[in-house]
Amino acid sequence: MIPDHIKDRILSKVSLVDIMEREGIQFSKRGRQYMALCPFHKERTPSFSVNNEEGVYYCFGCHAKGNAITFLREYKHLSFVEAMEYLAKLTNEDITAYLSSGTKAEDKRQDYIAFYQQAVEFYAGNLWSQKGEKVREYLLSRGLTEETIKKFRLGYSSGPLEIGEYLHSRGFAYAQMVKWGLLASYEHRDRFAGRIVFPIYDREGHPIAFGGRIFGTEEGAKYLNSPETPWFKKSDVLYGFFHAKDTLVREKRAIIVEGYMDVIGLHQAGITSAVAPLGTALTETQLQLLQRYVDKIILLFDGDSAGLQAASRSLDALIETNMESRVVILPQNMDPDEMVLEKGPDVFLQFLENHAMKPLEFKWMYIREHQLKDQPQNKHIEEMFQFLAKIPQPVGQYDAVTSLAALVNLNPNLLYEDFRRYVHQRRKFRTPLEQKDTLTALQQETVAEEYERTLLAMLIKFPDKTALDMIETIITPEMFINERYRAWFSYLLEHKPTIAMMYEKVTEDDALCKKLAEPMEENEITSERLMELIYTFYAYYVKRKSQECTLRLQEAQKQQADASLLKALYTQKTHLEEELQKVKQILDELHQQVWQ
Repeated sequence: MIPDHIKDRILSKVSLVDIMEREGIQFSKRGRQYMALCPFHKERTPSFSVNNEEGVYYCFGCHAKGNAITFLREYKHLSFVEAMEYLAKLTNEDITAYLSSGTKAEDKRQDYIAFYQQAVEFYAGNLWSQKGEKVREYLLSRGLTEETIKKFRLGYSSGPLEIGEYLHSRGFAYAQMVKWGLLASYEHRDRFAGRIVFPIYDREGHPIAFGGRIFGTEEGAKYLNSPETPWFKKSDVLYGFFHAKDTLVREKRAIIVEGYMDVIGLHQAGITSAVAPLGTALTETQLQLLQRYVDKIILLFDGDSAGLQAASRSLDALIETNMESRVVILPQNMDPDEMVLEKGPDVFLQFLENHAMKPLEFKWMYIREHQLKDQPQNKHIEEMFQFLAKIPQPVGQYDAVTSLAALVNLNPNLLYEDFRRYVHQRRKFRTPLEQKDTLTALQQETVAEEYERTLLAMLIKFPDKTALDMIETIITPEMFINERYRAWFSYLLEHKPTIAMMYEKVTEDDALCKKLAEPMEENEITSERLMELIYTFYAYYVKRKSQECTLRLQEAQKQQADASLLKALYTQKTHLEEELQKVKQILDELHQQVWQ
């Protein structure tokens, strides 16, 4: 057992930010805090906060929290002992005396990696022997150089029993080879017999699995991957990521292709930001990995049905992130490695630039021309709604629906209303006779909630700086649209709770937690800044009430209502407009004081 004082000493020596940056997490420093996109869940705005001085982290979105040991255990899936060994190595601390023989969980992983490393060497040796002559000729005919073949450690399995016999002679049991996915249980035969073998590496460059492409007259699936093991999960790994990592950090852009040869061919041509999922479409885990390194993703898939479907499925996951994305579809019967070899890297990159489609454009084309080709337009739009509903932010949804309306030549206001109806699971499309413009109210609701979040966040974070008694003379709970925010504001006014008490109450609201995570130093909260925020909130409330009054007045006039009602509504509208002008004058004065 590792004593607490040894553990504490090691933790005091490490930089939590440095450890996380080694894993590709990108921070921006704001005051004493370091902020980043959370590595434990998908998000569009940073809510992951690290206090490097205290060596702790907290995510306001998913509530992940801990220290360096917790991070290594939850993110890298290390055991406690493995995490301590990792940190001890970083700090030059010797903890071997505290580790009992045979209890080091890392041993199993190291044995696994050593096992695959020897398999890589065997297959590569086979490729460069007389047995692999025809395979070498094939790879060279595909445009690969000997240098590239050796860089990616390509190999060849020439028979079903050779690899098993070789590794058994090196001390590995047949049962272990079956368990670790290299041999099939039936007669201990090599899974990759008769195939070109592509080693698959983890993020640190350790071989953990293989992919195999059928060669010659062998029968079976064209491509085959190793089965999953405790150290290889297909949905977590991107082929070529280890070789691409430095370029991804530098260029902030990844090119997603479909296959091993596509990755290798592009890397050989100097386009070293190419990676490939081990299947057809990107997974959420792969996107979380990429999101820590890049801001933009280009999906580069074949123009056949499988490639189009893979691009569509990848966009379903991509649209939930904050990464910019584009889709490029290759001409029929043309692969990326073939195009870059034939045209050269400059022409290839220009092709990407000229043929990049925005996600919405591609998705609409795919639904209309392929997925639901024989269906009417309302079915196409419903399918698009399903796609656009994945966008996390209401503002982003509104912009996307507006763009869709322009694409299909429909009224954006009406289409957005239909979208909102769809989101609430009322998927009926209206006839033109049912048209009614409710977009203004919907937009107001979104903006109003943002003001409410901002005000609540400041009141919670800086209770000593915000005079609640004074605020209550201007802002009342009834002015809040969001019922939860209204209740929390009332609670603040009535109980004057501590920060910890309020943090505990609001953890269920992701949007408010993210607002609370936005860095703001206490010295930035001046009385003028606070008053500006309060009156901005109040001005928007008055403006909203004025617009609601206008709509009621218009409806009353349309219905030829009683003159007394019309007069009352007109008087109310005039009063609200006058009040709005007064508030705007106050805001102008405050704005000058805050920003002068």
